[in-house]
Amino acid sequence: MMRNEPRNRAFRGAVLAACVAALIVVAHGSGLGGPEMDGQALQKAYMGPGAGIAAVGALIGLVWIVINVIVGLVWYPVRRFRQWRRERQAQSKS
Repeated sequence: MMRNEPRNRAFRGAVLAACVAALIVVAHGSGLGGPEMDGQALQKAYMGPGAGIAAVGALIGLVWIVINVIVGLVWYPVRRFRQWRRERQAQSKS
């Protein structure tokens, strides 16, 4: 069991919320909101600096998560293989 498990669980919840927010922003901005979101309505929409910074931050967070998932999918098996190999070498020396 990990030592910082409660903190990791809270972090995962925050990351999930950021992903959902980023998906909502992307879907809203791309016109996937439905028939009521025509091009003219999107042209009249104004995104202030605070919302723009938040959208960019959410997008950066989403990219960061994807990178971490890819690295995690590669690193975990490599780590397990190295540990298995170390244990095997220790057993062969005994």
